[in-house]
Amino acid sequence: MRSKLIPLYWLIGVTAAGLLGLSPNHYARRDPALHVYATETVLWVCGMMTVHALLLMAILRPASYDKSWGRALLAFLVTVGFFILAALGSMHSPPAWGAFSLWTLALFLSLSRSP
Repeated sequence: MRSKLIPLYWLIGVTAAGLLGLSPNHYARRDPALHVYATETVLWVCGMMTVHALLLMAILRPASYDKSWGRALLAFLVTVGFFILAALGSMHSPPAWGAFSLWTLALFLSLSRSP
């Protein structure tokens, strides 16, 4: 089950970012030209989610990461870095960034909980 959890998180995150690309950017409500699908933002968010998930899969090696607290700590620190990036990037940006922030927060919380 552990080996399927990170890809499942990734699939949920990419789906949420893709669907939130349809939502209007409320910060840019004054300019109707900005109320189009946020293709570039969604692609960036999906790319960062993919890189993050691949890094976690490479670091954790889900079948055996219980045997190394160092790998778990490194994955936690990588996730903290991505969370800071997501939090800083989500200010005044399209809703897809919010999906990235929430997705990273979910990973952060799941990696920080004790077994």
